[in-house]
Amino acid sequence: MAWAALALLFGPRACHVQQVLALRGGGSETTESSRATELLKEAFPTPFADYVAIVVHGPVRWTNARFEAVLDTLKAAVERRPYVGEVISARSIGESSFVSQDRHTTFLIAALTPESTHDLSASFVPDLRAAIGDALARVPGSEGFEIMVTGFPALDHDVRTISAEDTERGEQRALPLTLAVLIVAFGALVAAALPVLVGVLAIT
Repeated sequence: MAWAALALLFGPRACHVQQVLALRGGGSETTESSRATELLKEAFPTPFADYVAIVVHGPVRWTNARFEAVLDTLKAAVERRPYVGEVISARSIGESSFVSQDRHTTFLIAALTPESTHDLSASFVPDLRAAIGDALARVPGSEGFEIMVTGFPALDHDVRTISAEDTERGEQRALPLTLAVLIVAFGALVAAALPVLVGVLAIT
């Protein structure tokens, strides 16, 4: 009875455990990427906690009016997000290093507000990607443009999401086999089902 009561009490909350876990990775050594991060921080007039890079690849050169319209629209859409403090792009600072050699790819840097990184369990990445997708769809002549959101916050979100999905699929495949082994070991379905039930409650 006690196990049943605990399952009823904590079961609904356990289904959302991935949304409340706070996990963040990082490195302890100075690397090229960490030095680049420090240089980027110096490029902004106000302090920021982290940043994301929004890579834009188009079918025309970045100086084309279609490309410029896409960049301006994306910049405005990202700047309206509450977790973004400032956005810079090749068009706003005239930096040629923001543009690829074939002139068809560039990127925007969105500086995040310090408040946006306080809650590690709350990811803004899905909202940002949705806002970018909606903004791109509203731009006339945006066909053929590819947008990718990258940077440490986006990578961290994707790794955690994929890991959670892979773990769930692996557990679903392992449970029937585990139950079969336990039935053979205990010789009774009820006795074998109890450890499996406890395991299900532990991983859901």
